Amino acid sequence: MISVQVQLTDIEHKNGKLQVEINSLHSKQKRDDNTIKRLYSEKEKLSEQLVQSEKDKDELNQKNVIQQAQLSEIEQLCDRYRKRNEQLGFESEQAKLFREQASNDIAILKAQLVRVDKECQELRTQQLDAEQQLQKYAFEANNATNQLKINKEETKDIQIKINKQNKQRV
Repeated sequence: MISVQVQLTDIEHKNGKLQVEINSLHSKQKRDDNTIKRLYSEKEKLSEQLVQSEKDKDELNQKNVIQQAQLSEIEQLCDRYRKRNEQLGFESEQAKLFREQASNDIAILKAQLVRVDKECQELRTQQLDAEQQLQKYAFEANNATNQLKINKEETKDIQIKINKQNKQRV
């Protein structure tokens, strides 16, 4: 009778240890679930940022094309007026003002073009950074998912052991 009592106490003690271990694994599983949710949320935010960066880049590229066309048009106008003035043999005051204005417009458009090119480069850099960050979070999410699977298997194995011990006690 005492031997059975000792065995029962030993089994209850082991059962308690296993229950503590199960609780610990459940806690780890909850943390892993929260980590996965957080990583997926961050991944989603980065995906949205990436889409927005693409839109911004496309808009800047469109502006760049328009400004290039405007610059070309202004340069053509300057050349046309210069040739006309040479043919006439004189430069009218109005043509001088137009040429100055066109030169100023060209300088402004060139400065804008440089700025747009710089912004495009920054967007490309941001896009690369976002893609790298996205890959990192995807890798972390995959690792967390794998760890969660391992923890679930361990929990299942421990639960099977407890069930066997409980059946043996009965």
